[in-house]
Amino acid sequence: MDEATAAVVQIRVARTGEELRATQQLIESGLYRIACSRAYYAAFLTTTAALLTLGVIRGKHSGVEAGLHELLIKRGHLEAEYGKLFLLLRKSREDSDYNDRTTVTEEMARQRLSDAEHFVTRLERYLREVKAIQ
Repeated sequence: MDEATAAVVQIRVARTGEELRATQQLIESGLYRIACSRAYYAAFLTTTAALLTLGVIRGKHSGVEAGLHELLIKRGHLEAEYGKLFLLLRKSREDSDYNDRTTVTEEMARQRLSDAEHFVTRLERYLREVKAIQ
């Protein structure tokens, strides 16, 4: 991985931390719907960082999800449960952002935060394994 790519990976990992902290603050402020959206973006950013270590750039949400499955899970870098977790976070974000009838409770928002933290922890472990982060 070249220096420019390594720098982008570092930036995305830092942004992931910001998204997780923002999610917590949004929950504390009672903004549960928006918190679900930010939890997904933590997973999205970490996934794009992991894909960069393989030289893959995907911008669309569907492309990032496909890359997660094809390049990280099917190749044995990550367990299948993380594909399911990403899909759950993405669906929750889409419902929160686009479905006017969706009601998000504090419990649901806290669960999405927990899911995102679990997902990010595993992807950060992968990034350490491939020496993309320390």
